[in-house]
Amino acid sequence: MALSKIQAESMNLADTFAFTGTVTGTGLELLATIDATPNATTYEFTMDYDDYNNFLIIIERFSGDSTSTGENWDLKLKLNDVLDDGASTPYSTANELIDNGTRRNINAVDNMELVTTNLMTKLWTGTLHCTNFRGNTGGHPSIFHELSGCSTSGSDFGGFHGHSNMYTPNKQVTAMRYAVTNGNITVVKQKIYGINQ
Repeated sequence: MALSKIQAESMNLADTFAFTGTVTGTGLELLATIDATPNATTYEFTMDYDDYNNFLIIIERFSGDSTSTGENWDLKLKLNDVLDDGASTPYSTANELIDNGTRRNINAVDNMELVTTNLMTKLWTGTLHCTNFRGNTGGHPSIFHELSGCSTSGSDFGGFHGHSNMYTPNKQVTAMRYAVTNGNITVVKQKIYGINQ
């Protein structure tokens, strides 16, 4: 595209301008938008992006259909397309219910926990910060999360933050799998961003 010089006096900056090109240099690259209604106990999505080691996942909504307040929102990883890297207990996870300070810290378990002992019918939103997913830095795949959920009536709110990792370094995370301990996942709406190196 040819470069055009515009003088400040010849352009009204209060006008609305349309842009149809690609924006670069922002540090984040939108890789996927997910809007799914799986109605299944698990939901798996790809993380097989060779050009990125770190990711930001914006969860716009996650919900399940279990009305029990004792449910977990769990997470597993596929490394080089093998669930859990073929191991039985490859994860460590820690999270805290922000409202009352209840903490959970467990090692050598079969999944990560994003939300512990709570209600899946809440409208959960938040972020997952994923690091060392390409497997080329020697670090373990790790996820830091900030999540909050609210009932549709607004009378039941909860917030969690925490971190989880997988013991296996030097392998690429190719997929993530959400699960709930009871009932089905009904809604997954999220955006996956790659963080430019």
